[in-house]
Amino acid sequence: MVHKLHAALAVLSAVAVSPAAVSAASLDSVLAGQANVTTFREILKKHSDIYGSLPKGVTVVAPNDNAFLKLGDWDKWEEDRLKATLNYHILKNQVKMSPLDKGDSTWESTLLTDEKFTTVTDGQRLILTKQPGGEVVFTSGFANRGTIVAEDLSFDNGLVQIIDSAMRMPEDIESTARNAYTDLTSFVGALYATGLMSELAKLKDVTIFAPRNAAFQQLAGTLEGMDRELLKRVLRYHIVPGQVSHAWELKSGSELPSADNGNKVTITRHTNFIFANSAEIIQSDILISNGVVHLIDNVLNPDKAGARPNTSAMTTAQPPVFTVTGASATGNTVPTPFATDLPCTEACPQTTAGSNSQAASGAGGNDNAGVAGARPELAGMVVALGMAFGAMHIHHHHDNLATSQKISSLKPRGDNMAPLNLFRRVRLARRDHRRQPAARQDAELFKLFSRVMTALAVYLFFFVVAGGLGRATAAPTPTSIPGPVAVPLAVPVAAPVAFLAGGPVVVPVAVPVAVPVVVPAVAPAPDW
Repeated sequence: MVHKLHAALAVLSAVAVSPAAVSAASLDSVLAGQANVTTFREILKKHSDIYGSLPKGVTVVAPNDNAFLKLGDWDKWEEDRLKATLNYHILKNQVKMSPLDKGDSTWESTLLTDEKFTTVTDGQRLILTKQPGGEVVFTSGFANRGTIVAEDLSFDNGLVQIIDSAMRMPEDIESTARNAYTDLTSFVGALYATGLMSELAKLKDVTIFAPRNAAFQQLAGTLEGMDRELLKRVLRYHIVPGQVSHAWELKSGSELPSADNGNKVTITRHTNFIFANSAEIIQSDILISNGVVHLIDNVLNPDKAGARPNTSAMTTAQPPVFTVTGASATGNTVPTPFATDLPCTEACPQTTAGSNSQAASGAGGNDNAGVAGARPELAGMVVALGMAFGAMHIHHHHDNLATSQKISSLKPRGDNMAPLNLFRRVRLARRDHRRQPAARQDAELFKLFSRVMTALAVYLFFFVVAGGLGRATAAPTPTSIPGPVAVPLAVPVAAPVAFLAGGPVVVPVAVPVAVPVVVPAVAPAPDW
């Protein structure tokens, strides 16, 4: 009897502690036991439409309070953007961090499926990488990264991973090039130049092998003389529609059908190097709204699809697969091909040269630096000086004119030409002139006019100096008056002032000072 009682108690105990019998904790109660997630918990309560109906077996990526501080004015976002961002922080699968091997990367689909923000089938991706030190890093759009600070927390519908930075939804390739990977400038500009940008925007699930700016610079002369339809073929050959292939999925020998009528791009792996045909992938897995971009160091040639890397000469870059003609120099002093074809925005990009983004610089260095715009304050200073000279000369010119008129009214006498008598009569003429009311009024008007011009000159001078100081501490803007305009601006304004002053005093000064208007400036990469 005792044995039967013990057996019954054992069965009851097993049932009582079994996973099925224990009610798992809710998401909010799990977060309540964690520090620095107050903001996310508030969002959780306000968006029960998302977190109150989570499917089973998901992973919630929860940014901590510091992560929201980094976002700034996130609470002013439009509701659809906020909801899309929250869905981007929910993985479709239950993903534990502990089983990942150090150095490995993987990608996971999220609940972000709104086609206003992504056209990646089954949800936009997040990249997970386990660092050599054991910490796990999430990578999102614009190379935005966050490190897990508390991992594998269980709740009733799956797991919670707490990270120190919020994930950013990937945007289209143009926005990505402007804001994060400016080494894509030439490729995006070429898409606009050929009218292919709208075609690419309609594609879903794309893998793009995009040549860096230096690759286009190296072929600047060749591409300049290329037929438009051929250039379209070349660009389409860099686009693989219908599949999102991350770096770890690119197997050696695999062939990817491109948008150039299925013309295939072949993958070659050699040690730690990955090649598309003979072009090396120097920056992989750049997430965009409709797929992924891999930055390569050469332009692919659809007519030489059989090109392969020379693996015996890995210490040097692979040669171009086009015949190089004309300009082929690279660097920050060389124009970036097709950069002028980018549409202008409120923060227009510099079009003379680009610069690698911080994210891309680790994979190939900085080949393109920004160049500052014009310096109109120099021309403005010339105008101010011209006005000041004009004011002084008008005043002086009036005195001389009035005096000469009085002298001419004097009756000629024999000794008028004597130097001493001439000076005496000048003084007398000025004295008599000042005694005449009408002349005094006229003189006052001239003096008032000269003072107004002097005041304007001083105001303009300090205005342009302040503007120059401001430009010295801020990035250059393309809305400034360009050099070729600033020089003609200074001369027409200063020349009439010089004419009123009674002589060409200002113009010879204005021309040499106004000429060096365009000057290079050290500035960070533009935020076009």
